[in-house]
Parts: sequence; C-alpha cells; structure tokens
Amino acid sequence: MANNQIAPNIDRILEIPEIKSVVEELEKSGKRKTMWGIAPIAPIHLGYDSLILLQKALVDRGYHHTILLADIHAMMSYGLSFDDVEWRCSYYQYYISNICGCKATFIKGSYFQMRPEYVEDLYGILASITVAKIKDSFPKSWGNKPFFAYQIIYPVMQCLDAYHLDVDAVVAEEGQKKIYKLVNIIKKSRLLRNRIRDRVSKEVLYLYIPTSHDILGQPLIMSNARTRICIHETEESLRKKIRKMYAPPKQELCEGRVNALLEHFKYSVFPWTKDSITVKTQSGYKEYESFSTFEEDYYKGIISPQDAKDTLYKELSKRISYIQNKFRGGLTFWVDIKKAIGDML
Repeated sequence: MANNQIAPNIDRILEIPEIKSVVEELEKSGKRKTMWGIAPIAPIHLGYDSLILLQKALVDRGYHHTILLADIHAMMSYGLSFDDVEWRCSYYQYYISNICGCKATFIKGSYFQMRPEYVEDLYGILASITVAKIKDSFPKSWGNKPFFAYQIIYPVMQCLDAYHLDVDAVVAEEGQKKIYKLVNIIKKSRLLRNRIRDRVSKEVLYLYIPTSHDILGQPLIMSNARTRICIHETEESLRKKIRKMYAPPKQELCEGRVNALLEHFKYSVFPWTKDSITVKTQSGYKEYESFSTFEEDYYKGIISPQDAKDTLYKELSKRISYIQNKFRGGLTFWVDIKKAIGDML
C-alpha cells in the first residue's frame, strides 16, 4: 500500500474526546507547534500506528510538528554507539516520513541536549526534586526491578525537551501521563532556580492517544517481539501471530485486555487504504468502507473471528510487503530479522 493510499478520513483520530478538547484549545489560541519524541532503538512495529496517524493528521491540518529522535536516550539505555544510533535514526525518519507520509520536522536529541543551557537546566532540575518523585513516574510494569542511573535522568529530560523546543503541545500515549506529571512537581519545587522556573513556566498541553496493545490484547509495555507485529515479518511469522491474536466474539473481554483483532483493523488496516476492505460474512462477501461498520458487524456475529483474521492477514501482508519493498534493505542492514519478529528458535 503506497502512502498515497492513506485513507482520506484520517482526521477522525482527532475526534477522540481527550484529543479533540486539546486540539480545540490549541486552535482557539492559535498555538500550532507540536512534538513527539521516540527513542530509535528496536525495529519498528505496528504499535506505533495510532501515534503516527495522529501526527499525520496534525501535519495535514497545518501544525508545525517536530519529531524528536532521542538518540542520547538510545545510547544511554542500550549502550549503542553514535554510529549504531545514527543508522537507527535514519531508519525511523525514513519510515515515518517517506513510507507513512508524515511530513514533520525531524531533530535528534543530541542536537540540543548537549548545549550548555540544556545541561544547566537538567542539572538544576535534578538538584531540585527527589529520586522518589522521579521513581513515581516509572511504569507500574517495572515493579521493584533494579534500575540504572539513566532511568532517573531520562524522565526529566523528556519533560525538559518540550520547553527547549518551545512547543505548545506534546503527542504521547496514555502510558506516559505519569512521566509528564513530573512537570508540575518540577514547577512547584522551592529549590528550582528562577531562571529555570521562568523557562518551564510556559503552559504545554498534551495530546494523549490510548495506549496500543499487542496480539494478546495486552498493553505494549508488556509485550515482546513474539507478541508484536513488526514491519519485518515474514509471511509465515505474520500468519502465526494473527492465528494467536486475541479476538473474542462480541464484547466478552478478559479484564485488562482489549480485542487485539479489532484494534489492528482500527489503526493498522482501515486508515492506510482508500480502498474498501472485502470480508467474508455469514451471507457472503461484503465490502467495508469504514472501521465502524466493520466493528458493528463483528459484534453482531455477522463476521466470525476466523474470517476477520483471514482478512487481517491479507491486508497486513500487502502493507508489510509494500513497506519492505520501500526499504529495499538500504536502511535495515542492522536489523536481526529473527530477533525482530520473535523467532528465536
């Protein structure tokens, strides 16, 4: 599927209530500078689709959007060299811009995070809040596991980035709300220097997209390569993952899980094509123009989970084949395919 086939109703993602209210506030005030930060570490998977679609909608709406490629974080967290992370930055940028069609401005963290004023602000903030406050921003899934020093520094950097890039709003997934709550803690600290306080006094809004899930219907933070659909899947690995996908009929969901099958149709199939989707139903084949009508028929039992899985395989196979052909190996030489798709046997 070429990026010029991205569906024209992509703006619907801006109708998510929490996002709509923030967009309305931004447009009322005339503020149109937004950003999203991503650490270019692992091979890309479809869990990024909802975030990328939101950003594409903002860019298409005329927002000045910046994508921060957090190369320093990648080096800190995975011990990557500058050369290693340079290739990953190019890979992420090419995918988002050239393949997904999100024409944002890309900037590497190292471009400004090593500047004296940034380092001074970072040190000043670290001296003004306790380690306990920062640890409160960690995801619950980390539990009581040992953590490294960079895990204390990085949440603060993530909050500080928006002010040094002078944006009006940050795109993030809901799982990052705890991190961005640090901003208010920082602002309230009595130990914060006045110069830093002035910098972070600007109001920054947050566009939170619901957290994506893996093929088991669990939040991505609980996933691994075997439970995510990667853009480097083989036909065999894609088929196996879709076969295992959590897809209960109607709305009988296990607690804490979502229907992974429907979520993949919502964010990884329908928004990426202008063509209708052909699905086998109880009464024959039917063309679906939108996810909402597809979802309605699925819950009515008109579409069986197995028939939906067959269609999902067909549609994702086409899309992933297109992505892989666009790369043609030029920026993916570093990707260990077996590791990326979770095939470690």
